[in-house]
Amino acid sequence: MVLGAGSTSFEIIRQLATLLLVQPVPVWMRRRVQPVAVRDVVRALVEALGDDSATGNLDVGGPDVLSYPELLGTFSRVAGLLRVRVPVPAAPSRVVGLGMAALSSAPPRTALALARSLRDDMVCRPDRTWVPADGLPLLDAEEAIRQALEGDGSAPETSRSGDAAWTTTRLPVGDAVPSPASVRAASLLAVQRARTVAGRARRVLVRPDERAPGA
Repeated sequence: MVLGAGSTSFEIIRQLATLLLVQPVPVWMRRRVQPVAVRDVVRALVEALGDDSATGNLDVGGPDVLSYPELLGTFSRVAGLLRVRVPVPAAPSRVVGLGMAALSSAPPRTALALARSLRDDMVCRPDRTWVPADGLPLLDAEEAIRQALEGDGSAPETSRSGDAAWTTTRLPVGDAVPSPASVRAASLLAVQRARTVAGRARRVLVRPDERAPGA
């Protein structure tokens, strides 16, 4: 998992951590992951391109090996977000993936694939792990997250251009009344879902002869 702005996995974590005050975590999602900073991924690529003798493949990972709940907790702590994680005994990976897609900007197929991958460890092979030739240390998870959040100067709860469209919807009441970004995000999601359902209902209820040409 790459920790950096624009990484699909990182953006899902950021968006879910921002939106959900209470984070449901399936009990099977305690597999290990070895996240790596995007800066270190670039270092590995540059080193590989400059070494004509390099052959085969290597795993690139950071110094920390965490469970997914621990990674969510690390993000919340670095971002200064007070969040509670609640274990969920029964949650099929497909349901988890669809929930991720609904609450983030990730395409459904991508979210479903990522949810399925959460059932497996994603750590480097001990004998095939990339070690920087320059000997400089790799960023740990906390520092990688901190640099990713500070990259554009925005607060952790600020909507970004890559977020789902509903996160930037105007909500007059919400704009007038100060509230935490997570509460605002939940309200926006509810409004967006209500509008979607209402739009579908109108299309079903409108008689064919009342529809606009080409509808």
